[in-house]
Amino acid sequence: MNTKTLLSTLSLFALALAAFAGAEQTVNDLLPRLAADTVRDRYSAQMELQNLALSAARPDAEAERAELATILAAKAADSTVPQPARVWVVRQLEYIGAAESVTALTSLLNGQDGELKECARRALEKNPAPAATEALRTALKQGGEPAWKIGLLQSLGERRDSGSVELIKLQLSRKETTLAASSALAKIADPQAVAALWGAYDEGIAGAADALVAAGNRLVSAGDKVAAKDLFNRLYLAGTTGLGAPPQAAKQPVAPVQVRSAALIGLAAADPASARSFINEALQQQEPTLQFAAVTAAEAAHGKAGVTAALVPLLPKLSPGAKVFVLRVFDASAEAQIIAAAGDPDDAVRLSAFEALSRVGSSASVTILVKAAAENASGPQKAAAAALARISSPGADAAIAKAASDGDAKTRVVAINALAQRNDQSASPALVQYAGEADPAVSAAACAALGKMGTDKELEGLVQLVLTRKTPDAVSALQAVASRATDKAAAAQELIALTKTAEPQQLASLYEILALLGGKEASTAVSIAAGSSNEQVKDAATRALANWPDFAATTPLLVIASDVHVTLVHNVLAVQAVARLVKSFEQEPAANRLKAALAAMKAAKRDEDKKLLLSALASVPDKAAGEAIKPYLSDPKYQEEAGLAGITLAETLRRTDRVAARDLAQAIKNASLSENLTRRADAILRRN
Repeated sequence: MNTKTLLSTLSLFALALAAFAGAEQTVNDLLPRLAADTVRDRYSAQMELQNLALSAARPDAEAERAELATILAAKAADSTVPQPARVWVVRQLEYIGAAESVTALTSLLNGQDGELKECARRALEKNPAPAATEALRTALKQGGEPAWKIGLLQSLGERRDSGSVELIKLQLSRKETTLAASSALAKIADPQAVAALWGAYDEGIAGAADALVAAGNRLVSAGDKVAAKDLFNRLYLAGTTGLGAPPQAAKQPVAPVQVRSAALIGLAAADPASARSFINEALQQQEPTLQFAAVTAAEAAHGKAGVTAALVPLLPKLSPGAKVFVLRVFDASAEAQIIAAAGDPDDAVRLSAFEALSRVGSSASVTILVKAAAENASGPQKAAAAALARISSPGADAAIAKAASDGDAKTRVVAINALAQRNDQSASPALVQYAGEADPAVSAAACAALGKMGTDKELEGLVQLVLTRKTPDAVSALQAVASRATDKAAAAQELIALTKTAEPQQLASLYEILALLGGKEASTAVSIAAGSSNEQVKDAATRALANWPDFAATTPLLVIASDVHVTLVHNVLAVQAVARLVKSFEQEPAANRLKAALAAMKAAKRDEDKKLLLSALASVPDKAAGEAIKPYLSDPKYQEEAGLAGITLAETLRRTDRVAARDLAQAIKNASLSENLTRRADAILRRN
């Protein structure tokens, strides 16, 4: 070695020592924090060490990984390092440890600290070094508590260690470790492990059959489909003598139906051709679990594209339960067979057929579904109606629309309901026509459909139906459509125009719809009508204003309430409507709400309505509202309501106007209305 090369080598060695010393110092600095008294105080150090380990484990950083793993292994084995810190160190070795950490982890595996033992087991389970396997085997030979042995069995299984099969077999006959040993052998799944599982199965050891299924699936995943085929074939035929069962199968106990079902599905994945020979037989058995498995296996064996053709010839021979499963996988090529099944005497088969038609049915299926949905049997009827709502093939909408226009009332109602469920707005013009028909069931169904999906375009037609007064359900449909109108102003203008030519008895419905639409123009039109000399028109307009959704309606309502000639009924309607608007429109300026409430109080003719207005005043966060309430505190007729309104308002004002709140609370206390009101008033006075 020349001088230049020697210097270069020494330089690299020095750098490595420096880097090693730096990593070790970092770990040393973290250890005290990793052992802090509380878990919360350890967290940041834990994340720092974890990030250090993640960085070292990155691709193409083997030297850095080995360096850090060596440092961590030394700390893990050092009994002077606090236990919480050692636990977190070992958890990092679980992800980055290799041969350099096995000795330290083995020492912990054989130690007395339960938490460190368990962490070491998990770390050795993932450690790629062969020596890690030997450490786990040795620990299992030494034995221990059942939970400890179960963990070791799991680790050896996860490592798929063929060399541990004989050791694991010893645990099959021990009740506490049977399932863990079976599971471990299933994960290993080499010939020796599978043979051990068959031995356990023959002896009736619990879990062996399920483990054989798991082993077969492991073989399929590993690409050893020949071994998987033999295993699944033998397990499916275990205890039977037919269908070419091998001699050893007949000598074994019959596998539970769940296991045979899983074996059949596994066989379809391993060798589709072999599975096909069993599918027909399995479908004709009376075990629903096996029937379902046969259909699942058929999908795997024949593929999605071929399963229908394979199963269609079997359908007439099957039991109702098997038909249900088979119908679920049929595609559109079997529509004729599905339609035939829709007439099956068994309700479950019919339900399955309806569901299948909803997936694959064409317009040809619509007639069948409409007819079925019109029958009296509730279960199949609902299923057929649901299928009509979901069927999506081209032409289905047109076929349903045709059924809605033709035939008897029952089938038409079914079709109309389906149009509504499908939200087929293209049918809305026809629905307006059906709504006006004489048959009450058809008319009601059409109105209900329009109420669900009608748009602004149907408003005029519905209004005309309402005006004829021959379609009782048209009013509710019109209300629903008007409430969601996209252009309420335009809709209101149309209705206003109609009010000018409508008969007085028709106006109530029109004004009611205008109340739903709201808006200035509608309000003006109805307000003018409220002053009509025609009592019928006046009553309709007043009642509509009483239900108006806009605060602006308080103006015409107060005009009505203040009229010296107003009837008591209209006075009550107007006053109560003002109280409602004052209470509900919190976004309206307090001054406007107060003004409306005081005007209504002046116009009110009944004590009950004045009490209602006191409650409305309590919702107005203004000291003037409190001043308006005070006089009623001394009036025996209103004291109770005034006290409650006053204290409610005072509690609100306390957040914005403490002086006014205190003043009102003092007035309530002075009135001595009740212990409860006095106590609440004192609370306000103390806080202020």
